[in-house]
Parts: sequence; C-alpha cells; structure tokens
Amino acid sequence: MALAVMTAMTAMLTTTLFFTSTSYRDAQRSTAGAKAYSLAEAGLNNALAVLNANYPGTIGYPGDSTLLPSRTTTYSSGSTTWSGSLVAVTGQTWGFEWHLTSRGSIPNPTGPTAAAVSRTVTATVPVILPRSQQNTGTSPLNWIYAGTNITFSQSLQIGSPVYAVGNLTLLNSAKITGAAGKLGVGGTVTQSTNQNQIGLTGGSDPRLTEAHVVGQCSVKGNVPLHQCGGSSGATNWDSDSIYASSTSHSLAGLLDHTPSLTCCGSTSDMGFWYTNADLGPSPHGCTLGSVPFQFDGDSTINNSVTPTTPVNLTPSTSSYSCTSNTGMLAWDKTQKKLSIAGTVFIDGSATVDNSGYSGNPVFSYTGTGTIILSGTFAMKGAKLCAAPSSSDCNWNTSAWNPNGTALAIVADGDGANGGAQSQSSTVENGYGIELVGSSSFQGALLG
Repeated sequence: MALAVMTAMTAMLTTTLFFTSTSYRDAQRSTAGAKAYSLAEAGLNNALAVLNANYPGTIGYPGDSTLLPSRTTTYSSGSTTWSGSLVAVTGQTWGFEWHLTSRGSIPNPTGPTAAAVSRTVTATVPVILPRSQQNTGTSPLNWIYAGTNITFSQSLQIGSPVYAVGNLTLLNSAKITGAAGKLGVGGTVTQSTNQNQIGLTGGSDPRLTEAHVVGQCSVKGNVPLHQCGGSSGATNWDSDSIYASSTSHSLAGLLDHTPSLTCCGSTSDMGFWYTNADLGPSPHGCTLGSVPFQFDGDSTINNSVTPTTPVNLTPSTSSYSCTSNTGMLAWDKTQKKLSIAGTVFIDGSATVDNSGYSGNPVFSYTGTGTIILSGTFAMKGAKLCAAPSSSDCNWNTSAWNPNGTALAIVADGDGANGGAQSQSSTVENGYGIELVGSSSFQGALLG
C-alpha cells in the first residue's frame, strides 16, 4: 500500500513539475514574443521618422522611392530589420503609398539552438499632396514675371517686383514705382519718354531697392542702346531713369526656379495635375455636393468640358459646393464669395462673370488653392478680391495676407483656338489669360 501511495505521489509530483516547467517556458516565450513585437514597432517608427523628415522634400511628388532600403537596427534585447517600398495604387483618392515592413527578433529563451523569436509589423502610409506650400522669398510668385518680353503702356503704374527674361519696354506714361522694390531684366530696357521712370527720386515713393539689367538701355535723352548706367563703371543709372539703391548687370540669385507649363502627357505639368488634383477628373470628383459643370468629359486633356461656353465660376443663378477628401470649391451667390482648398483641375476654359448681378459687385474669395485650366481664363469688368472693399479690391499692402488667402489661376489655352477659348473674342490670339474692362484680381496668374 505504501509503495502504491508513493508511486501515485511520484506521478503527481512529476506531472506538477512538468506543467510548471512548461508554463515557465511558455511565459518566457510569450514575453520574448512581446519583446520582439515591440522591436518590430520600433523599426516601424524608425521608417515613419524617415518619411516624416523627408516630406516635403527636394524631390517632387510622390517623393524619393529610395528612402527606405532594408536596414537593421540593433538594441540591447535584440534587433529589428525594417524597410519600405513606394508603390502606385488605383481605386484610392491618392495615387501612391508607402508599404512599410518591420521584423523584430530576439534570442529564443528556451535555448541557444532554438530559432529566434520574431514578430513582423506592416503599415500602409498614403502619400497625399499638401493643399498648399509656402514659397520662398525668391519664388517667381513674388514677381510680375514674363518668360519673354514685358511691355507696360498707357498710364499704368506697377508696384510689384518685375522680372522679364527678355526685354522691358515702358510706353506713354507707364512707370515702375519705388514700391515695386526689385527689377530684373535679362534683355534691354527701353523708355520712350523722360516721364517713363523706374523708381522715383524722392517724396513718398523712394528708389527701388535693387535693379538688375543684363542687357542695354535706351531712354529719350540717350536713344542708342548703351550699357545701363553709362560706360564709366556703370554707376550712373539715374541718367537712364532707373533710380535704385543697388544695381548690377546680373540676375543671379533673384529666382529659385524658372516657372514652366507643359502639356499634355502624363509626365507634363498639366498631365500631372490631371491625375493628382484634389478636385477634378475621376476619381477626384465631388464626394459631397456638386458643381454646375463637369471637371472632365472623356478622360483626356482636350478642353472637353467647354467646347463653346466657358465655365462660369461665379454664376448669379445658383450657389454650389463641392468637396472631396482633400479639396473644395464653392460659390455663395448671396455673399458673392468663392471658397477654395487644394488644386482644382477643369478640362476647359473658365471665367469670372458679374452678369446677372446688380451694379458693379466686388466678388471675394477665401482659402488657398489653384484652379488649373486646359483652356483659357478671362474676366471682363469683374472684380475678384482676397481683401475686398466696397467698390474694389483693397490694394493697401497691409490689407491682404497671401500666406492665408491665395488663389492661383493656371491656364494652358490660347484665344487663337476659338470657341470657348476665345471667350467671345475677349482672349486674344497668343494669350491664355486676359483681364479687360476695369477688372481687378488679387492672386497669382500663370498663362
């Protein structure tokens, strides 16, 4: 009986020891698994930190695909191997996303010959274009810019920096006032009368801060082309009616890039925004609300939306509101206010039209965004202001902060193409944008 009791107790003790040992090993392995998972999460955080540090970066959308090669980080308890790949996707409101993978690993606590304990964590990070980006002080948006020549005529007075890749001509009593601040001309400067001045010499309108003219000058008192400022060290710029505190014959450092506009392949400027606009052709249409026009007609950049009549962004007959995950365009006919967020692409021409409204209304806009048109843009006697007053835009330099409210219009069309692009002969041949009849616009225009 004693032997039987001892045998039974031995079996019970052996079972207890077995389960205790098994539970201990299982607890060790569970702990090891939790540590491996934490290491995998640490690797994932490393990958996210790399992405965060490189967006926005020097490489355009969707970014540098070589940012996340496979790499291993070692910690006191183990290691993690992490990487990422940038892939194109369809069926989403974004065109690209990062696929991140991180594998944490620690030694197996059950013994040196056992396989390491590892855990793998994955994540998907959409790459979404920002609605807006701040520009540097040397951005072309800070200038009245022409990729060729600029001619100012009549009694026009310019109070913004002027940059002409080609020649600058001032006709009649046109002037560039001291408020413009800077002048850059890659070609020649021609002033047909002594009244035509660039910067003034006193009073409330001081000299320009800087004048940079690569080519030569012609002025009424010295008509033959000659080195601006004279031949003796080029220091007497006043004699050429260019009044500036600092002068040179170089354009170096004035711009951080040269603006361009190309169409229409997938790698062109227009092709890129056709595919990646916040609001526009499918799949970037309205997810909430609607607009009284189409963004695109046939999946091709060809002015399909407006064969004969341009889109009226400011109709008197109805208000509209359209939003997507990242963009928005809305018009309130009662408040006469346009609202925008992000980049909007319309495969056609557009206008800001005040017909149907009483008097001479001043339209306003709010938000930051860009409207890109494959056709032309025109305003005829209308006013669209970021800082409106009772009868016009408020042109006081302190009235408008473009860091918070800014609308850019980009138009790739040409009035010579006729139909909606000529906008009833408002847009001339060779022009993509035209403002006539005492129109006012506060924002950026690129044609």
